[in-house]
Order: sequence, then structure tokens, then C-alpha cells
Amino acid sequence: MTLARFELTPLSEIIAPIIADRESGRLTIVSRDERAGLWWVQGDLVLASTTTPGRSLGSFLENGGHVTAGAAASLHDADPADVAHRFFELALVSSDRAWPLLREWTESVVLPLFSLEEGTCAWESGTALEPERRVFIPSTASLVLAGIRAISSGLALKRSVGDLSRRIRFSREPRFALDVLPVNDDERRIAESLGEPTTIAEFVKRAGRESVLAVRVTIEMLTLGVFEVEGPEPEQDDRELVERSERDLAIMSALGTTDERSLRAFAFARHAERSDYYTLLDLPKGATRSNIVSNYEKLRKMFDPVSFPLILRPLLNETVHTLDRAHDVLTNTAKRAEYDRLMAQGRGSDVRAVHKMLARRNIAESNFAKARELVVAGDYHGAMMLLRQTVTYVPDHADAWFLLSTCQQKNPHWKREAMESLQRAISANPNFTEAILTLGDLYRNAGLSARARACYEDVIAIEPENGEAKTRLKSLK
Repeated sequence: MTLARFELTPLSEIIAPIIADRESGRLTIVSRDERAGLWWVQGDLVLASTTTPGRSLGSFLENGGHVTAGAAASLHDADPADVAHRFFELALVSSDRAWPLLREWTESVVLPLFSLEEGTCAWESGTALEPERRVFIPSTASLVLAGIRAISSGLALKRSVGDLSRRIRFSREPRFALDVLPVNDDERRIAESLGEPTTIAEFVKRAGRESVLAVRVTIEMLTLGVFEVEGPEPEQDDRELVERSERDLAIMSALGTTDERSLRAFAFARHAERSDYYTLLDLPKGATRSNIVSNYEKLRKMFDPVSFPLILRPLLNETVHTLDRAHDVLTNTAKRAEYDRLMAQGRGSDVRAVHKMLARRNIAESNFAKARELVVAGDYHGAMMLLRQTVTYVPDHADAWFLLSTCQQKNPHWKREAMESLQRAISANPNFTEAILTLGDLYRNAGLSARARACYEDVIAIEPENGEAKTRLKSLK
């Protein structure tokens, strides 16, 4: 358990590593006027509760005229972690109103916490809260954005943005992709303007009259892991640099000064290590497929490792693999669009980080495709092994989480894990109706009718003509 004072560490900064590192546990927040608990599972908020007089779930329902004082009193002595489950068990309101009210109350608890100017928090890592005790929040990111937008105090904003001299950049391995976050057009425009790494002060200054909005965007992007603070490079990078330098010296010493062809190949190989794919293939950004293929084949032939001295071949093998990856990305419309997006957002300042990210995604997609084949063949264990690696490399791969849940449902002892995987799929894609429908079925089979009803109603809200959801909803009545 760790403690921190809010005047030093605002809520947005406290939850940023929880979200980025996909932590599970409970965050307790205590201030002069507030005592609240936030439960997290793999970086997603799953329950918020408060014991503050007048702000508890019972008080919220009573003050809104939804229940009587006597009914509200039945919730006052509930364990904060059980209050949502208790609410459903007591059936204090009709099932079609239960989820909307619970979500509204959750927002009323969470949003003001972002504006607190002082207090104490305690983080306790632990096992994930059981699915039946959670509140289904479709998008943690939406809740975080709403909380930061609601900050009205200049002091709270100043403390939340922190040291303006810190340099920020687009994260090398972001928790959320900017293009899928529910930000408005102005927020997206300002976030995309970051470009090269710069200080927060300079980033805000560039926004001119929109400087306050730029401060909010900075807080939002740092909290959700789209931006990161630039720090000293890890020791691992230093070791790699030393190893590369020693390798280069050995190669140059062996080649001497007379083998000009090999020296040119060596220079190109070093150039390939730090070049983006367009520069590597000597192409403009708008190059056609035929130009890409032509330049690739010419370079592939020119630097064929077998035609060079043995000491140079391992390095040229790496270069050829880089050429192959460049060809694969730039000749594939979807991969090229993703590559261009990453480069345009300023991440091109660290080409190797972009290439590493793309490589991980390619591995993830390959594993996902193989897992689908194994599921068809009935090898669910093998599929789960591949899918777990897929969601490790791409944590917001909604289809992979859904397929993982499908495999987990084959084992009656893994129903809880299946529910968690579905919740992760829906968190990554809030409009994933098939996942929401399946989660509703699992809730129904577990006897959690109110939760099942909420899922079916969510599907109908997204797809009003969804017959499966309508049929299941009728079966609950």
C-alpha cells in the first residue's frame, strides 16, 4: 500500500499509472469532505463507492425520489464493495431503471474527485473484484475525460498539469490510441498538434487563446497514456548502443578502406537502422505501389548478403529483414495508413519505437489469425495461449478478447474469466454488440437478471432492430 497527498499528487496523476500498467486493486480517497473508494481491474474502473453522508447510493436514490427513506436505509450499512450487488439483490427499483441509475450515481461519485485540491489517497494492489460486484462501465476513458473537463478550479488545473518544464511526447506504447478516444474535435486537433517532443509550457503557449484547453488536453492525454513524459533513456538502450558501436568498429576494421562496395553496404545498413520506411526505400510519401515494389526489389538485390564478406552478412541480414517489413507495410493499405498515422502524430521522431510497435502488432495479428484456426479445429487451450499473447501485445484488441472469452466459456470453471474478457472487449469497443449480448447471456445464466437486462437494453440502444436482444429481453419478463 502506498500513500500520497493530493496537494502534491492530483487524482489524474495518481490513476495514470493504474491505467497504463493495467493494475488491479482499490484506491481509497480521503479528504475533509469526502471518503470514496475506486476499484480497478486491469486498468479499468469497475466500481466507485462513497461513505460520505449525503452522497451514498442510498442517499442518491432517496434524494432523487427513486426509493423511500426506509428502502435507502437498507443500503447504508452495506460494505462499499458490495453496495452495487446489494442494490440488485434488494430490487429497490425496476430492473430497467437499475443500471442507468447506478451509472449516474457512479459518475456523481467519480467526477468531483478530479477537482479535489487536498486530501490523502491509499492504493492497495489486490485480486480483481468479482464480476458480480462490479458496475459495468462501458468506457473508463469517457469517465476520465468527463472528470478532467469538469475541473473548474484554476489551482486544481495547475496542480494536475504539474511541472510545465517537463518534456512530453506521444507514448511509444500507448494505452489508448488517440483516434479511438471519445474526445471532441478541438481536443483531438490540439492533441495531434504535439508533433515533436516539447515542454508542456511550449505546447500550451502554441495554443494561444486556447491555452486553457491545451492544459486540459495535456492532463487528459497524460492520464490516459497517449502522451508520456520524456525521461532519460533506459540503461538497456545504453547497453545496446555500446554493443552496436563495438560491432561497427569490428566490421570497419575487418573491411579496411579498399572495399568500397562493402563500405557502401555497411553505410546503408547503418542508415536502415534509423530511417523510416519511405526514406529507406527512397520514396515520397505518396509513392504508388509499383514504385514501392520497384525500389524494394532493386535494393533487395543490391544488398543481397551472400554477395558480401562473411563479417558483414549478419548486419545485412537485418537490413534485408527491414526492407521486407517496409515492403510489407507500404504495400498493404491498412498497415500503411496506420504507419502514416503514427509518423504524422510525431512518433516518427523515434523511428525504432514505431517499428517496434508495428512489429508487436503484426505478431499479435498473426497469433490472432492462428488462434481462430485453432478454435475451428477445437484446440481451445492452444488458442488461449496465442490469444493471451495477442492481448498482451495489443491490450485493446476487442476481437481477441471476445475470442478468448469464447474459449474460456468452454470450461465451466472459467465463467468469471470469460466475463472479464468480455468486459475488456467492450471497454475496447463500446459498440461491440455481440460481446455485450454474450455478456448478458452469461449474467442471465448466473442468475443476474438485472445485469443481463441492462446488457440487452444496451444492445438495443446501439442497434434498435437487433432481434436477438429483443427476444432475450422478452424472455426475462
